[in-house]
Amino acid sequence: MLIDDEIELAEKMEKQDRELGFNDPHGGNLLLTNLLALSFTNISWQTDQKFRTKVFLLGRKIENLVLIVRRLRNAVSLPLQEGSMETKNKRHIEIDIESFFYFSFSILDNIARLTPIFYKPESEGTKSRSFRLQRKWFIDHPEKDPEYSEYLRTRTSWFEDLETHRVQLSHYHPLITFLSKEHILTFGTHENEKGFINNYPVLKYVNEKSSALLDFIIFYGRHFGK
Repeated sequence: MLIDDEIELAEKMEKQDRELGFNDPHGGNLLLTNLLALSFTNISWQTDQKFRTKVFLLGRKIENLVLIVRRLRNAVSLPLQEGSMETKNKRHIEIDIESFFYFSFSILDNIARLTPIFYKPESEGTKSRSFRLQRKWFIDHPEKDPEYSEYLRTRTSWFEDLETHRVQLSHYHPLITFLSKEHILTFGTHENEKGFINNYPVLKYVNEKSSALLDFIIFYGRHFGK
């Protein structure tokens, strides 16, 4: 698929996501766009408002991720400044790549905190604040929610790769960027079993992972908004 087609698809998914509604267990249908218009002064800490606050926070994280993706697309499409590998715009790109992993994980962990609200009674497995553990629990217990479990099992393999990079960046290795002979900007976070740092094309990786994440968010909203 051409890069222009990737961008068009991602922007279409973004528009769908902006129209995404979450079914409020306490009544009503909450659109993310409506929640984003709320001010903090209008949010109380009563039980039903905690749900709204969580969705509000999720919406802001999604907005931030969309901003990071757009910045990366714009930056990678521009000619890199000549000179050393420490040029200013390459450093900014590296910061945005790390931010991409941060906001992606933050969104998923916020979803993990939101999910238990949709089940009555809440089961112990759905209370996890880690999307990684919650995903595993649903896959291991399909009887809890067959449709959601099946989606997590068959359509979220992208998460495992995302997690690998995130763990390496957080605890073990710095992010390293490379410019290929074809002038394609790539990044790496860790060495493979042969001691080489695997290179991933920045634009291709970000487009694929952000599209997969937004597809999950759209499914999530439709599934729990029934």
